[in-house]
Amino acid sequence: MCYHSAKLWNQALFLLNKKEAKLNVYDLYNRLRNSVHLRALQSRVSQIVLDKLVRAYKKHLEDQSIAKPKPRRKHRTVVFDKTGFKNLWKQNKAQLKQELEKAPKREARH
Repeated sequence: MCYHSAKLWNQALFLLNKKEAKLNVYDLYNRLRNSVHLRALQSRVSQIVLDKLVRAYKKHLEDQSIAKPKPRRKHRTVVFDKTGFKNLWKQNKAQLKQELEKAPKREARH
């Protein structure tokens, strides 16, 4: 799922950069409806991915000091809960570090 969401982001970003699509989630969704990556994802997940891209692109257009959205290369951790899917990329790193600090240290046995 992470692979397809990253590739969908990249396809939509390409369309926006080439000005082949309007800055609208529905227009992007309709233009990419034949995409393998869009079909592989659940519709709610693909809508969330496209919505995040549109918001980031709009922020960049409003304020040029904000960086333009970049293509996604790394896979991100995605978790499903009652409200929907969440991206836990940074949170996982922080949680792991905290858990390691709390864990009792073992003595090395030789």
